[in-house]
Amino acid sequence: MQGHRPTMEDAHVIHAEDTWGFFGIFDGHGGDQCSRFISKRISEELGKTGMPDTDKQVTDLACRLDKEVLDSNQPGGSTGTFVVVQAPKTTSPTIRANKHGSGALAELSTQSMEWPV
Repeated sequence: MQGHRPTMEDAHVIHAEDTWGFFGIFDGHGGDQCSRFISKRISEELGKTGMPDTDKQVTDLACRLDKEVLDSNQPGGSTGTFVVVQAPKTTSPTIRANKHGSGALAELSTQSMEWPV
């Protein structure tokens, strides 16, 4: 659906720790319930588990939360774009990004990578 909606369907999460941060935007579809649920639950999970170090950990987190959404029978859905940024131990930061139905841009030192929609 495009155009005017009675509520903002998008949500975001900023989970910042001393040496890393998780930043995400969730594009709600069919209402804001799913995007708001995911943004809240991701922060809770990261508070318990810490920074995801591997692609598998990111995928496992996404699958766990996807199952929670499906089990809750709430209406609508969401796509998400997020990034995990780790403070540099040397001169170049480590950046991981994920794209699900949205575009993202990541900058690594002097290199840029773009994931088009």
